[in-house]
Amino acid sequence: RDIFIGVVFCIITRHEKAPEIAEVDVWNMVTFGFVTIVVNLFLMKFKIKALYESKMVVYLSETDVLTGLKNRNQFEKMLQNYQHAFENNLICIYADVNGLHELNNAKGHEEGDKMLVFVARSLMDKFGSLEAFRVGGDEFIIFQCDMDKDTTHSHIEELNEKFKENNYHVSFGVVEATEKGSFEMESMVKDAEKEMYDAKRRYYEESGLTHDRRRNREEVNKS
Repeated sequence: RDIFIGVVFCIITRHEKAPEIAEVDVWNMVTFGFVTIVVNLFLMKFKIKALYESKMVVYLSETDVLTGLKNRNQFEKMLQNYQHAFENNLICIYADVNGLHELNNAKGHEEGDKMLVFVARSLMDKFGSLEAFRVGGDEFIIFQCDMDKDTTHSHIEELNEKFKENNYHVSFGVVEATEKGSFEMESMVKDAEKEMYDAKRRYYEESGLTHDRRRNREEVNKS
């Protein structure tokens, strides 16, 4: 539209004014129009950059960059929402990757990151990404509203088979609540974490491995 107006202005100026005056007016109009376009483009670029940066700030504050899952900040922000978000039941799944520390020491952090990304994507594929969080270096929490507990355990068995095929192992803890307002979210997460550590302990006992970080963590939880 602006270009059309500019063309009309040039035609009218050519017909209504003396040639020397018309030429000056046309050049002024072209120059002013060009400057206006440049300024508008600069402002638009600035606005787009500012919008992108603001979106990135929000994204980084809510998202674990490595895995793409929601991070611990978002977990703590959303935790209480689950108290009344279900109709029939709420399931809390606490997952912890075994052997991350050892893998980092043996093959480097790149291999450790590769394992975490694989586990995170597998969890997302099975349970979805909306209610999945990475809450620690090797720890994940997933909430499932109105999913049958047997179905949850079936999904976990399928995941464990998938992890074993890639020489990974993940310990799971699963806790279910069925009555709204009858439990505290923090307690539910803590119970799921305890189940996970029981599974983790069995894994290390059966494999004959030791895990000092696990032992230290359990001592902290008991104190």
